[in-house]
Amino acid sequence: MSAGVGLRMRRFILFLWWSVASFSALASDPVTVYQVPPGAVSLTPLAACQSYAAGFPAEHPVVAVYIYSGAPDDGRCILDYESGRAASLEVMSFLGCPGGAAIVSGQCPGSCAAQAGQARTINVTSGWARSNSINASDITIDLMGTAAAITADRCDSGCTMQFVSVGNSYRSQQPFENGLHRVSQDLVMVQVDTPCTLASDALNNPAATPPSCPGIRGEVNGKPACFGTSGSPLPAHPPTDGTPPQTPGNPAAGSKPATGPGSGSDGTGRTPVTGNGGNAGGGSNASVPGGGSDGNGQGDGTPNGTGASGDPKPAKDPCGIPGSAPCKLDESGTPNGTGAFNGATSALDALGQSAIDGVNSAAGASGKETSWGFGFALPTACTPLEMAGYDLSLNVCRFQPVIHDLMSLVWIATALWLIIGMVGRAIGGGSS
Repeated sequence: MSAGVGLRMRRFILFLWWSVASFSALASDPVTVYQVPPGAVSLTPLAACQSYAAGFPAEHPVVAVYIYSGAPDDGRCILDYESGRAASLEVMSFLGCPGGAAIVSGQCPGSCAAQAGQARTINVTSGWARSNSINASDITIDLMGTAAAITADRCDSGCTMQFVSVGNSYRSQQPFENGLHRVSQDLVMVQVDTPCTLASDALNNPAATPPSCPGIRGEVNGKPACFGTSGSPLPAHPPTDGTPPQTPGNPAAGSKPATGPGSGSDGTGRTPVTGNGGNAGGGSNASVPGGGSDGNGQGDGTPNGTGASGDPKPAKDPCGIPGSAPCKLDESGTPNGTGAFNGATSALDALGQSAIDGVNSAAGASGKETSWGFGFALPTACTPLEMAGYDLSLNVCRFQPVIHDLMSLVWIATALWLIIGMVGRAIGGGSS
């Protein structure tokens, strides 16, 4: 038997021994199914197992906690007792007490049942408005809708809360980054012993992400604003029925703190000093009417908006909406373009004239040789012919004018004969 085969055989025997030992250990205690305790939160698999192990009786201390077969989605914990015994726990959804705290009497410390019947004030986000005008019917994103939404049950800190009464209403004077102003509502609610599947509802969760501007995100006086257009104006809803008049402020969503920032009773007392106008509350100017000296940008549903600020620029009247003047740009001081192309026009004219001059020069006779370059002339110089041997002189010079005239007649007659011949051939079809 080769060494490789022997090694594989030893590994198989060890695996078989481990499987039998594990089955025997697990068989020593039946599988126990633990229900999710009230107040449980989502934990890592190992932390959930440790939470259950911490609740075991002291006479059976747990010395080791691990996940069965090492698979994080197996859903079963293995607890090794000090006595050497083992137990298998089937963990439902890996929920356990916060921080892995021990389960006491079937529930987590500070759970819903422990605090049942206690009332507290909870702030919920009821909508997002495009201006900071108190009680204005310009809520662009209405999250509450009807009065029935106010009285609905809610989740807060993992427990079910039931409606008792309506508290103060608030409108942030400082816009959030989406250009809208948070509108919120204080609700007095009482906690019951029923846990929630969510830690907190989105409307009363300070960490919830605010919605985006449903129109055009811009700025007014350096502050974010949300605009609509004349063709697609932003929605405009009134405050929810059954809510009291609004007051400037932006409390943090969720339970009202017992002490410190946000624990007061009015808009200023309920608004934290820090913040950016979102669900976490605050903004240094969120409770100051008009947004304070730092300015307050607010959209009015048109591409203009209005705002009050330390900036000396005056507020603009709205335009482009029904019943208002059309929008136009103030072009005071803007160059009108007069004379902008004078230099280029002059250069173009000069080039055009140069081209014309070139054409005229090429077509004219100036500086060009226009003669035929050849010609025929009868001799004009004449000297008598001296015949020295005979002492005789022949002088024909006196007949030279007559000869010239006769030759001219010959040239004329020749030209006429040639012309008559050409015309005849043309008329006769080219026949000779």
